[in-house]
Amino acid sequence: MRNYLYLLLFTFFLVSCGQDDTVIFNELQSECDLLLNCDLEAPLYENLSGEALEEQLLDCFTPCTVFSYTLARRYLYSEVDVVNGEVNTLYSKETVNVTPQGTESYIQAALDEGINCEHVYPQSMGAEDEPARADMYHIYPELDYVNNTRSNLPFGNITNANVWFLGDQTTTSTPSDPENWASANGSNFEPSDDRKGDVARSIFYFYLIYNDVANEAFFQGMRETLLEWNELDPVDQYERVRRNKVQSFQGNDNPFIIDEGLAERLYGN
Repeated sequence: MRNYLYLLLFTFFLVSCGQDDTVIFNELQSECDLLLNCDLEAPLYENLSGEALEEQLLDCFTPCTVFSYTLARRYLYSEVDVVNGEVNTLYSKETVNVTPQGTESYIQAALDEGINCEHVYPQSMGAEDEPARADMYHIYPELDYVNNTRSNLPFGNITNANVWFLGDQTTTSTPSDPENWASANGSNFEPSDDRKGDVARSIFYFYLIYNDVANEAFFQGMRETLLEWNELDPVDQYERVRRNKVQSFQGNDNPFIIDEGLAERLYGN
């Protein structure tokens, strides 16, 4: 059913996609109605495990609505990641005013302010095509130079970082409060402590929903660290508010935000 749905959506994309940022793709309403019968409170399906649990989660949490990548970014920069009128970035935690001028698009306005779109699960590791490329549970605004530094590096705990990011600051010296900064060393990328859980739950979501395209080795190399981060940084109000916004557009939820113990059940040893 899931592969058939993706084929249907992709075919519709090829036929219908224009060059502006107003294209939207909805799956069959009957499929969206299935969510009405799903368990949406923790613990999720505690009587299930393994493949049975995965299949149940796929039935209940695969997106009801899939957007073009253009439209998904427009929503990120205009609503989803906007707090107090400014776009919030994921790793650097910088806030930027993104206001289109005249007929300028939100995407161009964001680019003008040094903002582009970060794929927590990199495009080169399985997110290069819609719908995976445009799923807002794993794409976020980020400063372009921070995004470029992360590139497709795996996430990991770093003891020898050579660059640090916070707000509009960049330093090659270890800051006095390293837990508040994102960092990289050319081999790994480490978010600040208060964003580690957000990253982990985004990765778990992508790997569950898009397992047929997700790079297996990439995920497995980070799995144990992400499980640690999921516990280190529990779901907070910032993450819940963003989840609610994404849900209002896509129609689905992130089960790893609903049930923080789910990741261990699925991906723990």
